[in-house]
Amino acid sequence: MGPFPVRQLMHLGRPNDDLRQAFERAAAVVAVSPSLAAAIRDHGLPCTDVIPNVVDPGRFATAARTRPPPSPFVILSLGALTHGKGMDLLLDAFARWRPSPAEVRLHIAGDGPERTALVARAAHLGLGEHVRFLGRLRPDEVPQAMMQCHAFALASRHETFGVVLAEALTAGRPVLSTRCGGPQAIVGPEDGLLVEPESVSELADGLRELRELARSADGDAIRARAIARFGPEAVAAQLLQVYQRVLRA
Repeated sequence: MGPFPVRQLMHLGRPNDDLRQAFERAAAVVAVSPSLAAAIRDHGLPCTDVIPNVVDPGRFATAARTRPPPSPFVILSLGALTHGKGMDLLLDAFARWRPSPAEVRLHIAGDGPERTALVARAAHLGLGEHVRFLGRLRPDEVPQAMMQCHAFALASRHETFGVVLAEALTAGRPVLSTRCGGPQAIVGPEDGLLVEPESVSELADGLRELRELARSADGDAIRARAIARFGPEAVAAQLLQVYQRVLRA
C-alpha cells in the first residue's frame, strides 16, 4: 500500500491501463472518506477500505484548554486561497450576515493565487473591520490560530477529506462546513453544522447559527469525539486490521 495523488484520479475521465493495474494489483486500497471511496469506484476501480486521516491531539491540547475572550467572537477559516476552498463564498456569506465588527470577526489564514482578489472583495463588501487575513501559517502557528478563535468555518466547493476540520474539532472548536465530500464523514450533529456547497444564503445562516452553537458547545466533548475518531491510536488500529487481513490472505 502507498499514497496515490487523488487529484489526478478525480480529473481522469477514464483511468489508463497503468493506473488500473496499480489499483487492481493492490492488496488493499484505502480511501480517507466514503465520498472518495465512491469516486474511486465510480471510475471502475477497486476500493476496499475507508480510514480517515490522522490528527495529532498533542498539537492542539493547549488550544483545547484555552477559550478566548467572549467578544469579539472569532471565526477562523484556514486553507489555500484558491477557488476550490470557497473563501469568496465565505466572504459573501459574512457580508450577507453582517454582524457588528465589535461582536464578530472573521480570520482567514492561508495564501494562494486568489489572495489579492479576496482582499479586494472584502474591501468591496465593506468588511474591512470584520476580516483579518493572517497569511500563510507555519504548522506550529496553526494551533495558535485555533487558540484565538471560538469556531471554525470551511466553505469548500470540494474536499476529499478536510484535515483542518478534524484539527479544529481536536482543538475543541465547533465547525461549519459544506456537504462537499469529505466533511460529511467528519462533522457530526454534536460537532457543528453542514450546509450545501456554493449556497451563500445557507452559509450566512450557518455562520449565525455557529455563533449560537459555540456559546453552549462542550469543547472537551468535541475534542474527545475527534480523538476517538482521528487520533493516532484510532487510525492505527484500523490500519492494523487492514495489514492483518492482507497478511492472512
